[in-house]
Amino acid sequence: MPRARLPLGMWGKVTRMQLKPKIWRARAKFRSFDGVVRRYEAWGPTGPKAEAALIHKLTLLVPVNEDEIRPEMQLRELSKIWWAEFEDLGRAANTSKRYRELLDTYILPGTGELTIREANVNSLDRFLKTTRTKSGATTAKMCKTILSGMLSLATRHGAISANPLREVARIPIVTKEVRAPGLRSW
Repeated sequence: MPRARLPLGMWGKVTRMQLKPKIWRARAKFRSFDGVVRRYEAWGPTGPKAEAALIHKLTLLVPVNEDEIRPEMQLRELSKIWWAEFEDLGRAANTSKRYRELLDTYILPGTGELTIREANVNSLDRFLKTTRTKSGATTAKMCKTILSGMLSLATRHGAISANPLREVARIPIVTKEVRAPGLRSW
């Protein structure tokens, strides 16, 4: 059975070897973000110090991305990243204003503390039904649209495998019969 591949940005087992008195070498293989496995090494006066120097060198190879979308991220943080992407699309001013209002008034107070992992079909369905009851179907549908966009972003970045809003129940909108003014129905 073949050996499991190192995940991207990870290193394998660190080996230490004494080359001379007070000269140690530590080595490890590191899988870069281009998929290539490379060998890295560092030296020190003792085995543990050589290993610590190597681990320090390897951790510098892994970029720190504070905007990295991961399952433990709260929807409040995800909304900031989604909003920046949404604004780059250049939507109409009224749409942007309304979406911002819905985010601040309904979505963040109602779901902002959930992590992406916790934002499942059940919790989102409950939130949207509560919103529909309190504020109407149109508001709930727009909240669903915004949440769907946010979780679609999380899906594209690998934080979740599928967008849970796809499975949330439809929000029915009651339509009224259109009547022309002054006409009577007999």
